[in-house]
Amino acid sequence: MKSTALNSDKNLYINYFKFVSYYAFKLTGDHEYSEDLAHDAFTSYYLNKSKVSENPNAIKSFLYTSVRNKLYNEHKRLMVNRRYWDKTGFNEIDSLDLDRLIIQNELLEEIDKLVNSLPRMCQQVIKLSFFDGLSNNEIKEKLNISINTVKTHKKRGLNYLQQHLNTEHYLLLLIYLT
Repeated sequence: MKSTALNSDKNLYINYFKFVSYYAFKLTGDHEYSEDLAHDAFTSYYLNKSKVSENPNAIKSFLYTSVRNKLYNEHKRLMVNRRYWDKTGFNEIDSLDLDRLIIQNELLEEIDKLVNSLPRMCQQVIKLSFFDGLSNNEIKEKLNISINTVKTHKKRGLNYLQQHLNTEHYLLLLIYLT
């Protein structure tokens, strides 16, 4: 029984760590710190697992909330230690911005799953183009394929995403990519 629980905990960590870390990075702008926050969120979840629903949405919500609360608490602590906190220029993040980041994270999670289900070459072209920001020529050189092959894979990949994402998410993807 413990082995099954360990496997499910490991899968949970594997499936959600990069998204929780990305959320933390968008809030902090610091890769190393965002990974620390994500690790702390998972630690908090494992310590409070019996109090959290097994519903995946509840778990994700707990993880995101843990990151946000850790940031808020740490910020409060820093503000208490600073003598002239009003001179720091700190602007609190609006809760709408936090909600937008969660929605963006959910969309990226869904897109990541779809992109990973594409054929290998199409997957590479989509990732290099949209996630790494490479131009068609750069992709052509990196993968040693023709420019037309790059364009074809991009078109096929976007068509696949359009077919498998709901309309709202596809429109958000297009906005995100532009």
